[in-house]
Amino acid sequence: MIETREEERGTDDVEPTTSTSPLPRVILFALLIGGAVAGWRYLGPKNALAQAGWTYDWDAAVEQSRRTGKPALVLFTADWCGPCQMFKSHVLCDAEVQKYLRDHYTLVVVDVTNRTGPNAQRAAECNVRGIPALILYDKSGEEVARGGGMPADALLAWLRSSGAAARSR
Repeated sequence: MIETREEERGTDDVEPTTSTSPLPRVILFALLIGGAVAGWRYLGPKNALAQAGWTYDWDAAVEQSRRTGKPALVLFTADWCGPCQMFKSHVLCDAEVQKYLRDHYTLVVVDVTNRTGPNAQRAAECNVRGIPALILYDKSGEEVARGGGMPADALLAWLRSSGAAARSR
């Protein structure tokens, strides 16, 4: 009987021929994490708000509100605020909510991520104590109502009642 060299040596001497280096898996994992972070950064709630018609420029929003005659809805939010991110990604990204907001309001975001920046000062001037916070202004610029994060159906009811739905609770 003719034996091969491997059979002569036995199975104990066989060396594995495949590499088990973890480097390819580490690189793949890093690429996946990097892609997720980049996607969140460029496609996340902040950009979704801008695409839905929200502006971060207070003065431009005031001028737009005067020009169009639409009342203003101001959202106070921050990147470090978990409830704010949930509100933006689950409520303000809702198609029905976005359409109603675009059709009826001038939309303003005041980002207080920097707790010592000018937007933090604006939040203090507006007496905002917690976030997410919504302030509804009428066409003349007078504050009508305040609210916080709420489900989409409650937000629409609040807006359609000019803030009265929240006051009656």
